[in-house]
Amino acid sequence: MTFPPQHISAIYASAMGPGHWPELMRTLGAEFGADSSFMFTSHSETEPDAILLGQNTSAEMVAQFRDYWRHEDIWAAAARRRGWMKRDVVLIGSELVPSDQLRRSRYYNEFARHYGMEGMLGSVLFDGSEGQGIPFTNLCWYRPPGHGDFELRHKRQLAQLLIHFQQALKIQHQLKSLHTRWQLGGPAGRTLSILLNADGRILHANALAEQALASGSGLLHCVNQRLRSLGRRSSPAVDDALAACRVSQRPLQMLVQIAQRDMLLSAVLLPLPVEQACYAGWQDDRHFLLMLELPRDNSEEMIARVAEMFGLSGAEQRLATALADGQTLEQIAEVRCVSHNTVRTQVRSLLAKTGYSRQIDLVRMMSRLLG
Repeated sequence: MTFPPQHISAIYASAMGPGHWPELMRTLGAEFGADSSFMFTSHSETEPDAILLGQNTSAEMVAQFRDYWRHEDIWAAAARRRGWMKRDVVLIGSELVPSDQLRRSRYYNEFARHYGMEGMLGSVLFDGSEGQGIPFTNLCWYRPPGHGDFELRHKRQLAQLLIHFQQALKIQHQLKSLHTRWQLGGPAGRTLSILLNADGRILHANALAEQALASGSGLLHCVNQRLRSLGRRSSPAVDDALAACRVSQRPLQMLVQIAQRDMLLSAVLLPLPVEQACYAGWQDDRHFLLMLELPRDNSEEMIARVAEMFGLSGAEQRLATALADGQTLEQIAEVRCVSHNTVRTQVRSLLAKTGYSRQIDLVRMMSRLLG
């Protein structure tokens, strides 16, 4: 069995909106016949207390596992003994510990049974070998007592999804660790995310992207569900960005200019892995996650985007900031200890790069950008 595209799309959507993880885990758990799930980094040396999420598990259970019972986890202990506690190995609990042995264990009788954890289906997503600061991460689904064991087909289904979970969590971890303007939690709630195929066809959009598509705001231009352009213009253009990203298979930074307010927005296009057996009809195609940040009141960020969009030098960026602050050419020359003619030459270069013919028009644009 292969999973439908919407399940795989939802994995990547969860990377941008962690609040989607529980519903995703619930949906996939229904496919496995599971009652609860747990994705955690409790074995991590770099983040020993980190818990990514528990679905249909109480905060009390999470705390007890983190503080004590993880050291007594009979399944994990058996996997370590056999050398199976490593990335991409998918296991059923009864393969590790026979049912009668599990039921005699203190771990089961004092902890797991109480929280409905008798059948286990799980895998190690990251084992510390990735070298990107990604912590050791486990993913498990559970069945309560009396509901039977997981089957071989469930292992195969989970194995299909691992590459997508890994890629999504890499995206999430990278955005968090780099402290970029794509951070999750807080301001990232103002980020549109769209899953695209190589032709720019929209396969999935988060709630903010759906609103933008329905509003006719001009932010997203689509024809027959295909994303044709962003805002007034973007650098690079959508088709060029997809082509470049497909060839390089590396994240591509973009800049978008909005028509109504002369606002400049940052975006990133991320290539997603291709595995023919996983895509249920998406074979021989590349897929990309486009993340577009909505405006924030941050003048330094706006100035930096202007410099990106128009290719300004550091000196030209500082000059644009000074003009937006209302400084005259004489004041700028005095502060910089240069001649008035030097500043005028820099202003002409600034106007040429930004496409304005008059200094006052450039200043008005900058003032609008900075609110």
